[in-house]
Amino acid sequence: MYLAKVIGTNWGAKQAAGLEGLKLLQVRPVVLRASEAGATRLTEQDCALSDQVIVAADTLGAGPGEYVLVATGSRVRDVVYDSSRPIKAMVVAIVDSADIDVGVVR
Repeated sequence: MYLAKVIGTNWGAKQAAGLEGLKLLQVRPVVLRASEAGATRLTEQDCALSDQVIVAADTLGAGPGEYVLVATGSRVRDVVYDSSRPIKAMVVAIVDSADIDVGVVR
């Protein structure tokens, strides 16, 4: 699972069977920059967006500019839906705020 920022929405005239009714979001994972020595909490300036763009299924209603938690892998599909849906990345939470303890960031 990782924190990501929604950067857009995918639209298509047709979708694969099993994707009907799902919104498909473009997200970029958040990566942490090195913070100042002695800092105990990270700020938004300590975070950057990865160059990687991932498409994640969303049923929560997230939109561009919001931060979300994305879970990946076939187990997400099995738990949230059923094994017949072709999903590998799923928005599982819309994040309002997050505290990151610098002591555990590697």
